[in-house]
Formats: sequence, C-alpha cells, structure tokens
Amino acid sequence: MIARLRINRQLIWVFITLLFGCKPDFVSLNPVAPLTAKPADALARIKQVVSSGDCSGLGPYYQDIVFDYDPTGRLLKDKAARETLFQKDGISQYNYDAGGQLVSRTTQYTAPTNEGAVGEIISYTITPTSIRVQNDELRADGSRLLGASNRANTVYTLVDGLITEVAYTYANGPNQTSVRTDRCIYTYTNGNITKALYTGNNQTYEYTYTYDNKPNPYFGQKTVLDPILRCSRNNVINVISVSAFGGTVYTNEFKTVYTYNEQGLPLTKKDANKGCTLTFQYEPR
Repeated sequence: MIARLRINRQLIWVFITLLFGCKPDFVSLNPVAPLTAKPADALARIKQVVSSGDCSGLGPYYQDIVFDYDPTGRLLKDKAARETLFQKDGISQYNYDAGGQLVSRTTQYTAPTNEGAVGEIISYTITPTSIRVQNDELRADGSRLLGASNRANTVYTLVDGLITEVAYTYANGPNQTSVRTDRCIYTYTNGNITKALYTGNNQTYEYTYTYDNKPNPYFGQKTVLDPILRCSRNNVINVISVSAFGGTVYTNEFKTVYTYNEQGLPLTKKDANKGCTLTFQYEPR
C-alpha cells in the first residue's frame, strides 16, 4: 500500500494542483480582473514561505519553505521545513546547463524510504514547445531505483511559453504493469488560466478559476511547473470544480483570501475552506 501510494503521488499532486495552483474554446464563466500592477518578476522575489494552521493535503506549495538564489537570480536551492506526501523534509538543489537551462532537481531525504531511497531526481528535457519531466528515486550510492514508480513521466505542451496541455503517463493496474495516460487542457483569458479540463480513467474534472488583479509572485518562474502558478499573471481567489463519477455530478467551491504589501504582492494567503495560512517574505531582485 505504501509503495502504491508513492507510485501514484504524481497523479494525486495533479488534483491538488488543479484546485490550488487551452486548445478548446470554453466560454469563460467568470470574468478575469485586468492586471493593474507590475508583473511580480519586475518587483521582488519570494525568499521564504511560512505556513500556519491545517495545511495538510493542499500540496507542495502549502508548507514552510526557504528559497536561495544564485547571483544571476536563478533558483539554486529550496529547503522544505516539514514532511509532506510529496516531498520528505529536505533540501532540493536545482541544476542548470552551460546555457542556463534547467536540467534537473535533486532532493535529499532526511531519512531513507522503505525501499532504500535516500533522495529523488527530477530530470527536465526542455524545448520551445514542450517540457518533459522524469521522476526517479535514488539509492545511497547514487544509482536509480528500478520499478513502476520510475516509469512515471509528465509532458507539458508549450505555446508561446505558456502551458496549454499536460499529459501524465504512469504505471497502473493491480500489479502496476499497465501504462495509463491522463490529460489536462488549459484555457486562458486575459493572461490567466480560467478553465482546466482533466480527463482520465473514464472520469472528467472541470475547474473554473477567478482571480484578483494583483501580481502573482510565482508568475514566469521556470522552476515552477504548476500551470496556475507559473502561467497566470494574477492570484486565484475562487475555484469551482465539477466532477462526474458513475453518472453523478459533484460541484465544489474553494476560496482563497489574501492580504497584500505596498507593491501589490501577497503578504498572506489563506485557504478559506481549511484555514491554512501562508505568510510570504520577499527580497529585492
């Protein structure tokens, strides 16, 4: 059970990303507020995020984390301060090629897993039209663990630098021997993702997003692969999800409340459903 949970963690992350973090032309149900402040990349960068309250199950960006940058402004390291389903408490190192392109992220766990993994490596193959991501776990000697979990990969389709589709391929079935691919397609309106349509395993999820008119501090960050955070100029304040299971349709709503600094960047971000609050600290670029 533990192994299967770890194998499918990428898919679990997908659903959380859709809630909190396009080729078909959907009609936007929610108007998007115009951008009234400078993009975050012209202002300041996140140095630290401090969480309080119940943040369990909200994903990898809802935790205590410290960011370190190199002299050119590229993210060099981040330090997660608590254990989550997605990343054990540890330091992540970002690695770049000679041209400055992100090639990998390595994470050191604070304790080995039951399978003997002491860390994880995420490899990136980036072209102007796609990002391919491969996840592998590492033994103490640096070798990669073999098994179904290492057959998981994600392909992000890019159009003009924006993520328009994500395909998730991973091992599936009782013995994790078959391969399944799920997809998510994104629709943009006024510089923000306003729709996401996720299909897989004969199930469909549709998400509608509403935003504030303040700069998103994660916008344009190349090390961030959450499409909502990376590609939307503003901050999500409301998500409506519609899902279908066995002929029954379910609708849920999720709200986020912010306070802002004088530049319009979020100072606090509160998940109104669970009460989790993130506090952001910034530094000059």
